[in-house]
Amino acid sequence: MLIAGCTAQQPVQKEVIVTSSEPVPSELKVSTEEKIIPNKTETVQEEITPAPLTAKEPKIIKTAIFKSVEHMTSGNVKFIELPDGKKRIVLESFRTEPGPDLYVYAVKKGQQARDGFKIAELTSITGSQQYELPDDFDVMQYEKIVVLSYKHNVIFGEAKLD
Repeated sequence: MLIAGCTAQQPVQKEVIVTSSEPVPSELKVSTEEKIIPNKTETVQEEITPAPLTAKEPKIIKTAIFKSVEHMTSGNVKFIELPDGKKRIVLESFRTEPGPDLYVYAVKKGQQARDGFKIAELTSITGSQQYELPDDFDVMQYEKIVVLSYKHNVIFGEAKLD
């Protein structure tokens, strides 16, 4: 087979489409080359056995959207589990008004915010932030996440968990 513009022994790349019921990692490639030798065409095909898929992305456990209660508060909250098993709460596009002693709490149904699980002191009133959670923390036990001024016992905003 002769291909215009190719000289002898130049590799020609072919695109190969792989169909699978399993997701195929992006690093998995099957390469096929045709080496052109005068009066002879030889096809060489490499087969790569897929490596077992591993979870590299955090697993999203729960999500919610912050709503204002006593002060303007907005943003998203996610509970995630990292590939190593550690759990975190992530605030994204977060914004609230300044206030004294602002903390993030996880609150169960019927529970006062101040009696909930104190996750952490708020590190910033704007932007994305993450807080590590204890290994035994079970988000399924909680109804909402609140931003609370501990000093004044005032809820700035809350996110009701799905």
